[in-house]
Amino acid sequence: MDFEQFSDPEVRDFLLENLSKEPGLLVLKNLSVSGIPAKDLAVQLNGLQKSQKKLPNWFNTAGIVFPAGISVEQCSSEITASHKASLISGETMVDLTGGFGVDSFYFSQKVTKLDYVETQNPLLEIAQYNHKLLKATNIAYSNTAAIDFLKTKPNHHYDWIYLDPARRDDAKNRVFFLEDCEPAVLEIIDLLFQKGNRILLKTSPLLDIHKAIIDLGNVSEVLVLAVENECKELLFVLEKNPKPTICKTVNFTKSGHQNFEFLIENESKAWAGFSEPQKYLYEPNAAILKSGAFKSVGGKFDLKKLHPSSICILLWI
Repeated sequence: MDFEQFSDPEVRDFLLENLSKEPGLLVLKNLSVSGIPAKDLAVQLNGLQKSQKKLPNWFNTAGIVFPAGISVEQCSSEITASHKASLISGETMVDLTGGFGVDSFYFSQKVTKLDYVETQNPLLEIAQYNHKLLKATNIAYSNTAAIDFLKTKPNHHYDWIYLDPARRDDAKNRVFFLEDCEPAVLEIIDLLFQKGNRILLKTSPLLDIHKAIIDLGNVSEVLVLAVENECKELLFVLEKNPKPTICKTVNFTKSGHQNFEFLIENESKAWAGFSEPQKYLYEPNAAILKSGAFKSVGGKFDLKKLHPSSICILLWI
């Protein structure tokens, strides 16, 4: 596909004029602009619609190309990608599951050189083209599988390795257990540590945090990211010599962000007292609820629980 054709102002204007319409209508009406078939226009309209709030930088950059399928739906939002990038420092990093390239773009702003790895060549070509429009110039691209890429770099060592394993099986059904994802992270932990100082792993928000810590080992940080009180991302930072695991939660809101952190091992030791109902009931945000910090948040803010089993609702006196 000639990506340059989507930079035509006539195409951009057409897509923006039809932004509120169902993309399938373009195909039904067989609408074509500047020689671009209706089915290709529908793909771009769908991507533009999904990116308007999720990826405003992509939405507002003329000529950006969107892939068919679920890549835009599955990719990180700009707000979570930017937050992940704030964790990163050093000279080199590899994104072993490059995808649509949102995370790669933000990571590239924090390191001198970033390697982007993706098995699907059409997706790689789109990410590469978009990165150029977004003025990211320090990214190298490789069309290969994550494990194969690492094995071709026998003497290369990264400051950071990032993975966002695919969470759909061969039948395109959603999965979330680590052992069901691709690449199979639990099987390549040793290889990852041979090639990198730190590993940043993105998983399904449905994953059990305590089981994942046990299965992965070497977990120094757990990050739970929510946007407008909806849990979006669960991340694990792995290091060769980790300290006690700290869990950091962030809920991004229109007015800012809410942060709370605690040591995982202290949660079971924390004490939350009990009380009869008072004036207010406090429900922790989605990120805190996912983290399981029911006792820790109560202890920090002097909250009382109604009952030992009222793990989600804490009483504010």
